[in-house]
Amino acid sequence: MKVSLAADTVTPASLIRDGFFSPGQSKSRYLGLWYRQSPDTVVALTVSNKGNLVLLDQKNETTWSSNVSCDVKSPVAQLLDGGNLVVRDNSSTNTTKATLLMIHPLESLLTDFNIQVLPKLCTYNGSVKYTCTGQWSGFAFVGAPYSNFLYDQILVQNEDEISFRYESYNSPNIMILKLEHSGQLTRVIWNERRTAWDLMFSVPDKYCPKYGYCGANSICSLNQTPMCECLKGFQFQSQDNKTGSVNCKRSHSSDCKSGDQFTKLEDFKAPDLLEVSLNESMNLNQCQAECLKNCTCRAYANSKLRGGGSGC
Repeated sequence: MKVSLAADTVTPASLIRDGFFSPGQSKSRYLGLWYRQSPDTVVALTVSNKGNLVLLDQKNETTWSSNVSCDVKSPVAQLLDGGNLVVRDNSSTNTTKATLLMIHPLESLLTDFNIQVLPKLCTYNGSVKYTCTGQWSGFAFVGAPYSNFLYDQILVQNEDEISFRYESYNSPNIMILKLEHSGQLTRVIWNERRTAWDLMFSVPDKYCPKYGYCGANSICSLNQTPMCECLKGFQFQSQDNKTGSVNCKRSHSSDCKSGDQFTKLEDFKAPDLLEVSLNESMNLNQCQAECLKNCTCRAYANSKLRGGGSGC
């Protein structure tokens, strides 16, 4: 008679034999997920003697670790029925104090939707924005690396959900989005002929690398040296030699005047839309007329680019 036991707990001394793997020359056993086409791409999850969750790569090197800083006698990692993964001290009788770390399922997202009327995708260094795409244009995120010959980008935004996905035009493709320790965000695609991963893009690059790199009232351009310059209507005051950001001040009064017009800017990522109104039924000419009526209106644009542009 065969006896099996379903467990929800991992300890530093756990020994799981069947249905698991030993990466490289390791004699330890790990539960892991990997692609059938690329079995060497392995990430293993374990818990250390100090009570930290640890991710190991195929070389058995730590790629990530939680930061629990307290004495633990008997650390265990447990998957709860609600879907949360907790690390706790099994020797403690106080359940609340015994919990050292709790990971909710949604906290594993690499990127985050930044929704200010029109959504965009951002990565963060803690709570600080590190890189951002431009706003959603109706078929893509403005300024984001995009291989339109491989896949279509689909954004669903309604009262029930906001989600973003890729759909391959041809045969199914295996793609991975990875966030490195350095903050580099890369997308790779599996090349069946070479049996290897091809790099599709890596951001940020050396040009206009980080969110807000040039500072307020400025623009970062790949076609000039230095890359940072003030927007038309603003004057250069100074530049930070360490960060590259420039200090730009308005070159004339900001009071509304009769005959004021707009400066056209093309092919750039707009800044955060902090104070903005949206009207999906207006065309661009109507949008301009509406903006000219309001002295606090600074700029206008189509909200969608598909089909020649629409919305205000």
